[in-house]
Amino acid sequence: YKRQLMDYKAKNPKAYWEIMNLLFKPDYGAGLTHVKIEFGTGVNSSSGTEPSVKRSADESADVTRGAGYMLACDAKTINPDLTLDMLWWGEPKWISDSEDVYAARYRWYKETLDAAYETYNLKFDYVSAVQNERAIDVEWIKYLSKALKAEKNCPYDYSKIKIAAADEVCSWGIADKMLRDDELMQA
Repeated sequence: YKRQLMDYKAKNPKAYWEIMNLLFKPDYGAGLTHVKIEFGTGVNSSSGTEPSVKRSADESADVTRGAGYMLACDAKTINPDLTLDMLWWGEPKWISDSEDVYAARYRWYKETLDAAYETYNLKFDYVSAVQNERAIDVEWIKYLSKALKAEKNCPYDYSKIKIAAADEVCSWGIADKMLRDDELMQA
């Protein structure tokens, strides 16, 4: 749907803004208040393939390849109070091939957050710490939380970004883990 909306934006802007208002304008139409944006990794997800924002460790993050970040920017012009959530569906192979997967993954997160702000002035309220509908990596959740809270080189206060610790299906596994692990609960 995101790509089709971008076609409307290019070819029929009046219809595009009418649809966007129906989706995001408060007290009008659907009045959506929360949007999840897929990171963009070039893998097939349930909503199609969102191009990778960072295809290699050496390239700069490019949030203009896909439609999600632009859509979020336009939605925020309609409803500035809209909350944004960056969903992790898959990840580029350069991350899983790296010697320090957590450091590489965090670099991918941070550079994507930076690029979204620099390109579209987007400030994320949430980031997903677990791949959509996948196993929970408690140590990565803690790592991500600590890194965001300690971040000093960022365009806005990343310590205020909340962690979506699990996007599980038919399970409350994260809740059980949090009740047994104070550090995870704080993350």
